[in-house]
Amino acid sequence: MAAAERSAAQQRLVALLGPASYEYLPRLADPDRALSRQVRELFTLVREYGPEAVAAAIAKAHAARAFGADYVANILRQQQQRREVQPPLQFRDPALNQLATDPLSLAE
Repeated sequence: MAAAERSAAQQRLVALLGPASYEYLPRLADPDRALSRQVRELFTLVREYGPEAVAAAIAKAHAARAFGADYVANILRQQQQRREVQPPLQFRDPALNQLATDPLSLAE
């Protein structure tokens, strides 16, 4: 019975997230992590972030060969957070602040 429920839950998840999750789900089965728990955590992420965002995060995790609901959650959190733009470094000597680097030499 548990295997049938697990299969049904996996099928619902694939229906929500699309074909990318079909390839990703079998990789979630790991000796130290239960597949049923991974599927439950992915459903929680779908409720919090929506199926489109979770599907995109799964695609990124799959490309990086990072398998696990925790990796998908981390990708989603990173996408949601805005990064503050740091102001340019200011030197004490104003003449140094006016210097510009040659972009061609930096490319090499």
